[in-house]
Amino acid sequence: MNRTNLLSRISIDPNICFGKPSIRGHRIWVSLILDCLASGATIEAIIQQYPSIEREDILACIAYGAELIDNNSEPPQLASLKADRVIYADFSEMANDTEYQAEALTICQEFEAADWEALLIGESEYETR
Repeated sequence: MNRTNLLSRISIDPNICFGKPSIRGHRIWVSLILDCLASGATIEAIIQQYPSIEREDILACIAYGAELIDNNSEPPQLASLKADRVIYADFSEMANDTEYQAEALTICQEFEAADWEALLIGESEYETR
């Protein structure tokens, strides 16, 4: 399978996985698979841990990383899938952008409410929801 075919297995959708590159049809980030490989996991071990993905999906994650390094940017076929909106790595970056400060505050308030709810109902119940 060539690189272009492999890259077609990767998707970027601002409404899925916070816009991070993920395996198409799954909510599994490319970076998660690359971290597993970097930690010494084999392709077979990753497939056992995530049985819904295939060997080619893991190879696609590697190809995506290689494409980023080769071009020092996103592959054009994937960059075109992103929305025109900026995607931030964390809330501190978002909060420093005046255009998105109100949205960052709303998101932080939602997380704070969820944290309080977790304390009230107990962590074990919260984790199973």
